[in-house]
Amino acid sequence: VIKADVDTVYAVPEESVLKSGGSSYVLSLVKKENNGISLKKTEVETGRLSKGYIELTGITEFTEIITKGAYSIRIE
Repeated sequence: VIKADVDTVYAVPEESVLKSGGSSYVLSLVKKENNGISLKKTEVETGRLSKGYIELTGITEFTEIITKGAYSIRIE
């Protein structure tokens, strides 16, 4: 017997999750301005990984995040 459940989860490209000091982060959009954007480092918990996407668990509110090129941004 095979049982399959369909879950609805928040998932992002694996490359958009940054690792630092044993924690995982995404870069969330704070505001857009004429010549740039402001970002906030947001700690996240990760779950399952599938086909290059990683599940973000424990999310209660979701905002726009950087999904490409985040690996080239230094986080502190």
